[in-house]
Parts: sequence; structure tokens; C-alpha cells
Amino acid sequence: MLEAGAKDEIERGFYIIVINFYKSCLKAKDSGKLIVAHSIYAPMEILYGFDNIFPLNYHMYSIILTNRLNMHDLIYGAASAVGVSPDTCGGHISIPGVAVKGWMPRPDFVLWDYGPCDNSAQAGEFLMSLFGVPGYFIDRPYRYVDEEIRYYVKQYKELIDILEELTHQPIDWEKVKARMKLAAEMAKVRKEFIELRH
Repeated sequence: MLEAGAKDEIERGFYIIVINFYKSCLKAKDSGKLIVAHSIYAPMEILYGFDNIFPLNYHMYSIILTNRLNMHDLIYGAASAVGVSPDTCGGHISIPGVAVKGWMPRPDFVLWDYGPCDNSAQAGEFLMSLFGVPGYFIDRPYRYVDEEIRYYVKQYKELIDILEELTHQPIDWEKVKARMKLAAEMAKVRKEFIELRH
């Protein structure tokens, strides 16, 4: 169990990271970057293979903003006003709510999939429609068999082609590899953390 002071220090550190991220979002366009809004399980590591893309995880952006501002009623009400069911989970009703309030930077492209639920698929379509921007939906297969793996790989190749056309630059595979290494390290630490909880 953490002592109160240590817990406060960890929380403070987390919010410094969050604040810096929000500041970076606001400066992204000024620095000539394209904002690619992506869902929580979309392959964001690929986005880091392009120097002029700023990856914006719209799930985390919206949820943290909603919770830290403690404006659930206002944001959920904004989402409901554009047709989102009030029964939608807090994680997904906050996305359209924050977007229609004008509190999300306008993306240049949307990348999404259906994980962890069907609402994820709807969130990406909503953002494309609201902002009038192109996007790409990753249809992740359910089974780990050759045919579906080929289908999944084909989508990644299509996505990379689209991003190269959008950014006018080739993907930097070394940067992608570096991000994949970080992702693997994070997965390992997360697994260790879960094991400690049991």
C-alpha cells in the first residue's frame, strides 16, 4: 500500500504528463503536424513512423478531460443532444460530447477499430462525419488462422499506403520498431503489475 504522500506524488506526475500532452495537442497544427485521432486499440505504433503525424488517442483525451473537468452532465448532455444514447458507457459517450463541444482538436484523419466494443466502431464513424475528414477502420479478425492473418496484414498495408499519401513521406520502419519495442516493454510491465495485484 502506498503512503498518502507517495500516492499524491504519482498522481501529480501523471497529471503533469497529461497537461503536457494537451499542450502538445494544441501546438500540433502550428508545428505543421497532421492530427490522426485514433481509438484505444488502433495500431498507433505505425503512426509514430511518420515525422509529421501527431497521434491523438481520442478515447483517453475525452475521458480524462471529462473526468478532470468534472463536467459529466454537460459533456454527456452534448452527446445526447446529437443522438448518442444516454445509456452509452462513460468512455464512449464522452468522445462525441467533447468533440461537439469543440474541445477536441480537429483531426486530419481518423483511425479506429471495434475494440473493446461495438461503440468503438461508432465513435470513429462519428468523428469522421462530424469533422468531415477521411479515415480508416481496422477490421480486426476474431480468429488467429492464416486466412484472417492475411486479411489483417492487407489492411495494415492499405493503411500505410494511405498514410504515406496523406503525409507525403514514406514510413520510417526504424521508428516503428522503436515504438514496438516500447510497447513490448509496457506490456511486460503491465503483466508484472497485474501479477503483483494477485
